[in-house]
Amino acid sequence: MTAEVAILNTAAVALAADSAVSFGTVPKVYSSTNKLFALSKFYPVGVMFFNNAALLGVPWESVVKIYRERLGSSSFPELNDYYNDFLRFVRSAEDLFPVAQQNKVVRGTIFEYFAFLRTKIDQAVQAAFQKDPKVTKAGVKKILAQTVAAQHSEWQGFAFAADWSAQKATGFINEFEPIIIEIKDLVFQHHVFPATSLKQLKQLAAMLFSRQRFGKQYSGIVVAGFGQRDTFPRLRSCWIDGVINKKLKLAQRQSIDITPDMAASVVPFAQDEMVGTFMEGIDPNLLRSLEEYIQKLFNEYPDIVVSKIAGLDETSRNSIAQELKEAGAKVFKQFQSQTKTIRDTKYIQPVIQAVTALPKDELAAMAESLVSLTSFKRRVTTDVETVGGPVDVAVISKGDGFVWVKRKSYFNPDLNPRFYHADLAEAITHKGKEHEKRTQKTPKRQG
Repeated sequence: MTAEVAILNTAAVALAADSAVSFGTVPKVYSSTNKLFALSKFYPVGVMFFNNAALLGVPWESVVKIYRERLGSSSFPELNDYYNDFLRFVRSAEDLFPVAQQNKVVRGTIFEYFAFLRTKIDQAVQAAFQKDPKVTKAGVKKILAQTVAAQHSEWQGFAFAADWSAQKATGFINEFEPIIIEIKDLVFQHHVFPATSLKQLKQLAAMLFSRQRFGKQYSGIVVAGFGQRDTFPRLRSCWIDGVINKKLKLAQRQSIDITPDMAASVVPFAQDEMVGTFMEGIDPNLLRSLEEYIQKLFNEYPDIVVSKIAGLDETSRNSIAQELKEAGAKVFKQFQSQTKTIRDTKYIQPVIQAVTALPKDELAAMAESLVSLTSFKRRVTTDVETVGGPVDVAVISKGDGFVWVKRKSYFNPDLNPRFYHADLAEAITHKGKEHEKRTQKTPKRQG
């Protein structure tokens, strides 16, 4: 996993990311992964990644650096244009994500899901036989149909991913139907599907790629900085879980635009509970548990009270209990509203007001501290240290561009001067060309 944070005010945006990455069901953690990059060599835009460090097996670091080379000295008017252009590149980069690899992922994903569904069906059938050893083939077929229908209904509750629609999902089924049937026969073997269930099964295969339901392997993307016409910094983020036929399984997440009216924002990503605690004065998980317990208390207490009142018939008892539950629901909503107001006025707003006035170096220090706080919590508890390692920090401003404040390196810079000198020479050349363009556009004074 990851802990990352973006802190924005009218002057700049500070980005900070830890360096930990974990592998396997029993996590093996490495603390040297790069998750923060400049998206352009010449303009003030940065990108961070969290959760899965690769897409279809290609590291995001490689994707960014290839995109950056292709972008070259091109620029865009707004931050949103950089964000959309990067996503367009990911969609269409068949040299990075060849069709053969995409099809391999389709096969693997459908096989894994069908195997999960087969397990659910077998468990339901086994439970039915334990209740009645004389369950017929028709009974088994009914269980199969009910299980598939329940999964189909559950998946239909999720909206289409940004690149998808009902028509495109149908196109996916038409294209991959032979693969779907092949995997269905391999996984379910002797099970016979009713026509309706078979249709739902094909639709479920498409929903794996077209619906906004994300498992553990999604990649989070954060793009922040300035477009050429942006006076104040902006931020866009999304989740991505695969690319098929130039369509991403994509869900838009945060969209932050700093303005004079909204002059600061603190945005955590991935493991964000410590940032939430800092900002709101209470651990978000603790708050959620308290609210669930209090809501349960308001719902159960009326039945306990009414049961102690003698002389009530069943109708009166139910009526009084219902009235008390409705009153309790109103009180609970008032409790939620009041505690939210307290968190906002006593904790969140004072921090936001302070961030509004922070200079660039303090923005960087705050971003680093919030990520380090999450790392420290993991280190002093029994949790797996899925956050840790050096914290990379960058500040992006309109005037200074993308500036590294802290950056780890896997090599000794003194032994590799060309690594920095090449970038420096390229940046100087670009600055010279930009200056020349501006000079040519400026009319000469007469006289």
